[in-house]
This record gives sequence, structure tokens and C-alpha cells, in this order.
Amino acid sequence: MNLEMAWASWYSVIRLHTIPLWQPWICGGYPILAHPESRILTPFFLLHLIFGPVVGLHIEVIAHLAIGFAGAYFLARTLDISPIGATACAGTFMGSSWYYLHMAAGHVVFLGYVYAPWILALFNLAVTATPKTTRNLMLAAAALLTLVFFEGGTVYPLPQTFLLLSVFAVLVMVERLSFRPLLILAGIAVLTLIFSLPKLIPMVLTIKVSRPWPNNELNPLSLMLQFLFSRNQLLERPPITPWGFWEYGAYITPVFAAFALGGALLNFRRALPWLLLAGLLFITAMGNAGFAMGDMGQYTPWVQLHRLPVWSEMRLPSRFLMLFTLTIGVLAGFGADWLSKRKSTFSKPAVIFLLGAALLDCWLVVTPNFHWISEYPAPGELSPNVFSLTDNNIPCDQINRGTTPSH
Repeated sequence: MNLEMAWASWYSVIRLHTIPLWQPWICGGYPILAHPESRILTPFFLLHLIFGPVVGLHIEVIAHLAIGFAGAYFLARTLDISPIGATACAGTFMGSSWYYLHMAAGHVVFLGYVYAPWILALFNLAVTATPKTTRNLMLAAAALLTLVFFEGGTVYPLPQTFLLLSVFAVLVMVERLSFRPLLILAGIAVLTLIFSLPKLIPMVLTIKVSRPWPNNELNPLSLMLQFLFSRNQLLERPPITPWGFWEYGAYITPVFAAFALGGALLNFRRALPWLLLAGLLFITAMGNAGFAMGDMGQYTPWVQLHRLPVWSEMRLPSRFLMLFTLTIGVLAGFGADWLSKRKSTFSKPAVIFLLGAALLDCWLVVTPNFHWISEYPAPGELSPNVFSLTDNNIPCDQINRGTTPSH
């Protein structure tokens, strides 16, 4: 699906010399610009134009891996965490299996999650900055939120990232006893809305129906522990839920988990906002706990979110685990930072050794999923005839000529 849209966009520009507004080769045609998951209004579209849609998509996956790692590192540094602790934060976030599983499953629209640490970091800096610097930081944060939207993150990455930012703003407001964080949040929201109009307007005019989804999905604690700590994070793992494991895996290596626990206990005051965020995301990722909580289950975050527009159409609460790993990363950064600054001669070398062992463990556990990204060889010459309907393998040229079976 991603290659179909990417190819149509590339073909429209390179071969037809037109703005890629429409995909005419699949299923009678559908819009590109107005499609919620279209990805043509980003700087990364230049990679497609230069290298082609296949190579361009693969480069994007690697580039966003670097962006997410750097963003988590930057976020930790804005929280006055040392470089060692910042590396633990970045390793927890981008060393988790969620990214590799979703990319292996073809969920390119989830690339936008990697901007979440950058957005939180810019907001955090804006809270204490001068008025001029605050405006610039707000513009940058809004630009990144818009980029999440333009990269196809309309349904999950954008709402979830903004929700995380909103709760963080409330916690900072309470901590500082000031309404400044909420004013900054409102400014970022307005700027994001304005920046998003080139895609938002045609998208709203095109989409005429909604797709409410039941809120009864539940991930019990026993499964949540498997999602986070099982070392079997392979895409082909037998499903233990109605969906494939790529929708659930978010591996946190034991070393980073220990760092996070230490950060929460040893730096409790600094870690408290992130501990609250982690708890909220974890409970939300469990879904509808009504089966276990009785009548109290109707007050769980997942159920309450489903009462709101847009959120009512979401499924798979486990997708909140992607941002959960970021909050755990910050806690791990606090823990590694505290331990590395002990007066003992062996404190810093020991933390560095554990950090290296944790990164190696993440590499061994999560990266095997990357082979699925290139499992199917790209065709030598992409054309409308290459693509076909998955279910009945009808070539697109037959679709366009109207020669398909009646069904």
C-alpha cells in the first residue's frame, strides 16, 4: 500500500510532470493529497524523487531511526541529564522493538512518532525561555507536529503526541504554579492548525464518513509484561492476541528497566512528572479494563478517550506503548545519570559497560525484524501493471479497462 502511493506520487512528478493529487491506477482511483496517510508534503519526498520510491522509502526508515535517537538524547539533555544518561534515554526509546516491528509490517505512517521527543524538548525549553526565543521554539514545535501530520500520522502519531504534550504541559503548570505552559501549548496548537491547512482542508472536504471502533479491547497485565520484556520480539511470532505481534511489541531491555526504576526512586522529585506520564500511558495501553475492574472500568483512559471525536475511531490501545517507551527512557536517563555520578571510581565505567550491554541486547533482539522490510525484491521497472489487488491478484491494467470479474 505504501509503495503504491509512493510510486503514484513519484510517477506523477517525474513522468507526468504534475502535482501528485490523485492515484488513478488502483481501485478506480483515490486522492493522494487529501488522503490522511499521504506523505508528499515532507522534505523526505525529495528522496523519492532522487532515488525512486523503493529506495526512498528504505532511506526514510533509517533516517527516522537516527532522528528518533537524536531526539530522545536531546530531550534528556534539556532535562539536565548527563550524556551517559541521555544515551540511555535514546537507547530505551529507539532500541525498543516497536519501531522495527511496525516498519517490518509496513506501517510507514508511524514514522512520525520519532518526532515526539523533539516536540517535548522544544516545549520544555520554551517554558523558561525569553519571549523571542519562546516564539521561535513554539514555531519549531508546531512545524514538527505539522510534519507528523504531513508524514501520514493523522490518526495515531499526531493525536497521541499532542495528548502526551498536553498532559506534560498540565504537569509543568502544576509544578511551576504558572499558566505559561498552557499558553505555550495553546500557541503551538494554533500554529500547527495553520501550518496544516494545505493538507487539512482537502482532507476534511474529502472524508465524509467516520468509522467508530468498539472500546472493548483489553491487554491484561500478563500480556503487557510479554509485550515489554519478552526477548521474542519477532514479527513472525505466533499471535497471542487477535492481531499480529507487531501491534504489541515494545521491548525494554532489563538494564534500561533497572535504570528507570532507579531513576524513579533515586530522583523522585525530578522523575515524578515522567513517572505520571508513564503510568497514564501504560494504563491507556491496557485498553478497557472493565472486565477486571467491573463498573470502574468505564473510567479508564481508553474508554474516556473513545467518547471524543477522532479518538472514537481508534483501535489497538497497545499503540500507546510506543510513547510509553519514551517516558521510560527519560526515567532510565535519570537513573543512569545518578549512578554515573557516584563518587566510587567504578561507578561511571560500570554504567558505561551496562549501557553498552543494553544497546547490544536491543540490537540482537529487535533488528532481525528489519529483514522483512526488504523481503520482497523491488521490481526493476515500476509501472501501473506491477501493482495488483492483494485478495484476488487482479492486475491494475485490467481494473482500468474494466475487464475484472464482476465481484
